[in-house]
Amino acid sequence: MNSALSIQFSPLSSSYSMGFPCTLNLISGRYYSPEEARHRYYKAQRNGTLAQYEQEMPSRALDMQKCIDHVKKHADWGARYLQKNSDSMTRSAQHQRAITQDFINFP
Repeated sequence: MNSALSIQFSPLSSSYSMGFPCTLNLISGRYYSPEEARHRYYKAQRNGTLAQYEQEMPSRALDMQKCIDHVKKHADWGARYLQKNSDSMTRSAQHQRAITQDFINFP
């Protein structure tokens, strides 16, 4: 438990969200919750790969900041993306999205 005190973590984001029809996420597949980070830390500690974990977390933070900047820069696109997909998911029996590409479309 003492090792948990050594984790200095600035939350990157959280994966919590509402259920259907609000299941869309502008930053799909890239968010990393504090719980996931904590689990990954303990796993890395157990496997002796803390150095890799310590490299991965700042990279994830930079990626998340890049995604957030993109959403802020194109808030109107994001709003339309959510509007169009939410509407098509509620109208379709299979809950299909109108726009199949993710909003964040860069590596």
